[in-house]
Amino acid sequence: MLIYVVLAAFWWSTIGIAARVGGDPLCLGYLRPWIAALVVLPFYRRVSKVSIIVGSSLAPLYVLYPFSVVTSGVGLAAFLLYTAPMWTALVSTLYGERPGRGALLGIGLVVMALLMIFGESYLGRVSPMGVVIGLASGVSYGVYIALARRYTSMGKARDVALGSVLVVALLSSPLAPLCVPSARELAAGAYMAIFNTVVPYILFTRGLRSVNASTASVVAATEPVFAACWGATLFGEVPSIGLVMAYMLILAAAVMAGLERSKSLPRSDSQGP
Repeated sequence: MLIYVVLAAFWWSTIGIAARVGGDPLCLGYLRPWIAALVVLPFYRRVSKVSIIVGSSLAPLYVLYPFSVVTSGVGLAAFLLYTAPMWTALVSTLYGERPGRGALLGIGLVVMALLMIFGESYLGRVSPMGVVIGLASGVSYGVYIALARRYTSMGKARDVALGSVLVVALLSSPLAPLCVPSARELAAGAYMAIFNTVVPYILFTRGLRSVNASTASVVAATEPVFAACWGATLFGEVPSIGLVMAYMLILAAAVMAGLERSKSLPRSDSQGP
């Protein structure tokens, strides 16, 4: 049912709220994967070479994204994350994948959007550091998607979806001495692990049983739109006209990338941040 995909996008979009009010971003970057791993462990305990490769690409995102939200805002952080299709297309060329017209056009749109965002940063309307961190989170997410696509198409979906969570938790272990979580941070970390990781993935996967992948990709791309709405209504983060135009370009690129990807890949390779 389409409602499952909508709900998945909705829950993914709230990660910025949790990061914004959850306390220390470093602690959240440590708590989220560990709590998610505790949820996964009863069902999956295997760490393979594929899990290590994919999890290593995903681990930076878990730490960077909370910092991106705090420094650049909920909406901008979400849209910078969705520059991922550009990085996915570039990384995929290393595996012999030739980007199609949609991917190439998407890259052009993302570049234009980034120029506009950096222009807003130059004018002092957004944090330069926030833009850089947000862009780095997009790179991590894009590399993860490229690797997830490759290994899912090879029949390694469970290693990608579940095993990688265990690897991210292990890789975040060095942060433990730096994190003495408060009750608020524990609550936010648990929320991010369950409602921003496990629950939306289950909903999205279930939705794909009755909704074609093209439709699901378009609907899932509403996630940053939801996030921008949260930022504006809950935290007063009203974007400038320039940012809105950049958001529209990134959204168009994400939709085109999703449509192109859905034509040739298995249904289970899509996952939110």
